[in-house]
Amino acid sequence: MAVWQFTIQLLPKSWAKDNKFNPASLYTAEGYHDVEYAWNDYQLREGFRDLLSQILPETRSRHKNLLVWGNDNEHDIQVGIEQGKAKYICIRLDLRQDLRLIIPKIIEITQTIECCFFFPEQEKITPPEVKELIAAIKTSRAFKYADDPIGL
Repeated sequence: MAVWQFTIQLLPKSWAKDNKFNPASLYTAEGYHDVEYAWNDYQLREGFRDLLSQILPETRSRHKNLLVWGNDNEHDIQVGIEQGKAKYICIRLDLRQDLRLIIPKIIEITQTIECCFFFPEQEKITPPEVKELIAAIKTSRAFKYADDPIGL
């Protein structure tokens, strides 16, 4: 991940509700986050690839268990797949770019596939709403870097 990219993990909405939007169980004792178990009892709906392609163009992956949209140095979406099931969905946004067109698409598709946002940096799970996404972006290290890359 590049320093100018902001990371959003998608979680199944039903899992988030069952866990009262509390991300504590996603973190290990060492402080690392792992969203795979949140996907254990959930499967992405039919046609999710076409939906994600409405956000960014699908690109060729280097790994058989990874689906990719976009460009890993700019905006991208990665879906980890194991035995035909989703293990994670990660969206990375290039904060050096204009986000006005991509944010509404992300909100709409996230709602359509019945997911919530998980912001690992802020240790926060939220509904897929514009105000939540923008607030998380504005408090991120990537935003600080994109705003002032040489740290003045």
